[in-house]
Amino acid sequence: MSLALLLAGGLAASAPASSYVPVRDEALAGRAVRGVFRAAGLSLAAIPSCRGVGLTPDARTVGDFFGGTLAQFANRKAKGPVLLVEARSGAARRQWVPVQVTLHKAEGEEEWNWGLRLEVTSRGPLAIRRVSCLVAG
Repeated sequence: MSLALLLAGGLAASAPASSYVPVRDEALAGRAVRGVFRAAGLSLAAIPSCRGVGLTPDARTVGDFFGGTLAQFANRKAKGPVLLVEARSGAARRQWVPVQVTLHKAEGEEEWNWGLRLEVTSRGPLAIRRVSCLVAG
């Protein structure tokens, strides 16, 4: 099993969020979400855009960051998170597809999107590269 990983904190800055559109292809959406799980063991400290984003002092990995974000919705009566899976407009036919998987929360005046931007392979064995954290709000 081969896993291609290329960590680059500059990806978030190089592609504005507006160039991402909702993924309508269920297979690509599944690859994007599985890519987030694949990235779970990566060190936050190794990714410039992820340094210091953990919600708890012991957050060390991408999994800690994403899990901590999901935990914000545990045992609440408020509406749950909306999982947004988006891809770079026009990129679905490339071998590497830029995607972002974010949790969106809008509750009263509180609104934020936290998640990951990464590239996943469009076919064949799943591989990821260029992982970066997204924190807005």
